[in-house]
Amino acid sequence: MKTLALIRLAWRITVGVTLFNAVTAVAGCCDRPHRGLGMPASMLSNSSFDSFLWPGIILVVIVGGTQLVAAVLTIARQSSAPLWVAVAGCSMVIWIFVETVLIEGSHGCRDSTSRQVSSS
Repeated sequence: MKTLALIRLAWRITVGVTLFNAVTAVAGCCDRPHRGLGMPASMLSNSSFDSFLWPGIILVVIVGGTQLVAAVLTIARQSSAPLWVAVAGCSMVIWIFVETVLIEGSHGCRDSTSRQVSSS
C-alpha cells in the first residue's frame, strides 16, 4: 500500500512540475520580445540574436512544448510519459546551459567568480 501512495505522489509531483515549467516558459516568452524580463539587449552581444524575440520563441516551443507534452501524457497515463518527462528535463537543462554560456560570455561572470583572493 505504501508503494502505491509513493507512485501517486510521484505522479502528482511530475504533473505539477511539468505544468509549472510549461506555464512559466509561456510567461517568459510573452515578456521576452518586449522587455527581455528587464535584461538589456546587450546581454545578447555574444549571440546571433539582436533581440529577445527568437530566444522567447525557442523557449516556448522547445522548452514549454516538451514540458506540456510531458504533462499531458503523464495526466493521460500513457506509457511514453516517462520518456517525454526525460526529454522535457533535458531540454530544460540544455536551455539553461546555453543561456548561461551566452550571458556569461557577454558579461564576464566567469572572470568575477574565478578571481583568487590575494593574501596580504
